[in-house]
Amino acid sequence: MDRRRQPADLRRAPAEHPDQQAAHLHTLDDYVDRAEPKPDLTITIHTRQYNANRDQLSWFRAAYLAAFAALGWRYILRPVMDPYRIQFREPDTATVPVRVLRDRTAAPDQRRILLVEQPDDLRSVAVTFGQRLILLPGIDQPQTSHQLHDAVTARSTDGDPRADLQGKEVPWPRWPTYLLDHHPPTR
Repeated sequence: MDRRRQPADLRRAPAEHPDQQAAHLHTLDDYVDRAEPKPDLTITIHTRQYNANRDQLSWFRAAYLAAFAALGWRYILRPVMDPYRIQFREPDTATVPVRVLRDRTAAPDQRRILLVEQPDDLRSVAVTFGQRLILLPGIDQPQTSHQLHDAVTARSTDGDPRADLQGKEVPWPRWPTYLLDHHPPTR
């Protein structure tokens, strides 16, 4: 059987020499025999503290990748997207204002990409993951991340922005479609 095709949990290390295996087992048995039944053992695990900015940034990264898969290189490599790539490379530096919006009426399993045409101040590519909504720069006359953030902030009442986004829906990419990269055939 070819080892490369086995699931990871079925792979085995190359067989050691039987004498080495016996010595190893003897050492383990000796260690267990000498051990105290209730050892004085303390284990400390250090984890990073929750970082809300990195949490929101992860949703922006997911939206960026979904938009890339749907729209392609021509969308993602425009200069207006440069600050996002810098932000992803340097997550602790504030390059792009990251604000994940909430649509509390959306189904938890909803996935959607909308090329927002109206309202004009929110022209963007809106990527929805369940109740989370991320606005990325639009295709035509794209606004910067700061312009989009300012437009959302201006629409906020009690910290909750309100807008009815209208535009063209792009099919959710189940694989890369790169819709903007396709060139019409020439005759």
